[in-house]
Amino acid sequence: MKDLSTIAAAVTRFGTHSLIEQKCPSCGTFPLRGFYAVRGVPVQSTRIITTREEALRFPRGDIHLAYCWKCGFVTNVSFDPTSNQDFGRYTEIQRFSETYNAFQRKLASYLIDNYDLHGKKILEIACGQGDFLAMLCEMGGNDGIGFDPAFVAERTPVIERGRVKFFQDNFSAKHAKYKADLYVCKMALEHIQNVKEYVSLVRQAIGDRPDAIVFFQVPELFRILRELAFWDIYYPHCSYFSAGSLGRLFRACGFDVLDLWTDFDGQYLMIEARPGVSGPLVPPLPQENDMQDVPPLAGYFSQAIKQKVNIWQARLRDYEHDGLRVVLWGGDSKAVAFLTTLGIVHEIHYAVDENPYRQNAFIAGTGQQIVAPAFLKEYCPDVVIMLNPAHAEEIRNTLGEMNLSPDLLSVNV
Repeated sequence: MKDLSTIAAAVTRFGTHSLIEQKCPSCGTFPLRGFYAVRGVPVQSTRIITTREEALRFPRGDIHLAYCWKCGFVTNVSFDPTSNQDFGRYTEIQRFSETYNAFQRKLASYLIDNYDLHGKKILEIACGQGDFLAMLCEMGGNDGIGFDPAFVAERTPVIERGRVKFFQDNFSAKHAKYKADLYVCKMALEHIQNVKEYVSLVRQAIGDRPDAIVFFQVPELFRILRELAFWDIYYPHCSYFSAGSLGRLFRACGFDVLDLWTDFDGQYLMIEARPGVSGPLVPPLPQENDMQDVPPLAGYFSQAIKQKVNIWQARLRDYEHDGLRVVLWGGDSKAVAFLTTLGIVHEIHYAVDENPYRQNAFIAGTGQQIVAPAFLKEYCPDVVIMLNPAHAEEIRNTLGEMNLSPDLLSVNV
């Protein structure tokens, strides 16, 4: 990872970015500055695909990232919002990873303790199968309401304390009658193109209730750019935030920003806010002062990413030439982005995933089969590529329990 002074020097050397004649979905500024493009990537990455043939002919779209020179927001200007309307055969459940469960429990405990969430009402937007909402309700004895068009009742965790009600629907203005002490939205805003409209909807739903707390979680942009993490850029994610651009968006929508922070190995950016009844009253936090970092980081990414991709392509070709068995650990969106960006089809045949709903399915675009960890006992891989280094210890322990000792390679090497 390079420091910003080195990156800024590289950008000065390589020049400016292309102008995109579109308005910023976050602040309305025109034009935007493009800095990265990938053509022909799958338009969905967590859909369950039951045959390799279907995976190979999966619908595709383009990614063309551009940043706003005024607020720092990054968007895919080629995104088609209608591509995210099909919720059939969809799964994003992460409860089968103890590493992720530990993160969820820590986060739930923090919110419950920090805002005294005991016997309160919690509303979660885009709740998935309700894992985090159920955790908040059970741990604090709270009542919860969750909204998600992909909700499947049979996959909801059972809770012993508190009550939870789910709606198989997108949260909209018609649901404003449901009031809560805490409004939660985790890993959904990055799927929304008109982010200002979306956050404003939440603000309007809360109304004149200054004690209500809002908590959002999104992927953190600067880590992706610094680490050249192309595996974290995929079509369903059309919006990317730094701390500053996220804070500026919430302030523009009538919120006071209470805190901005990262967690889970720096991958997730969190914001805590409350309604500013008479307009935002809390001054910007120091971490929001990051606009000067956006152009050099975008420039560094646009210039260095080709070499990063070339290195991975050459490494995988060498593995195939040497007859090594290589598997990915992770069969979700990161796998789709990693494989399709590299154009990998034959060099890797399998991706491992602990989520039983994904097992025996196939990776969109490239067709690798998704298998359970137990499959590796017979396959005996030579190399395991960890798509999420935050799970490294868990992966290492699982392989050890099967008496397997392949080379473990982190995706960000």
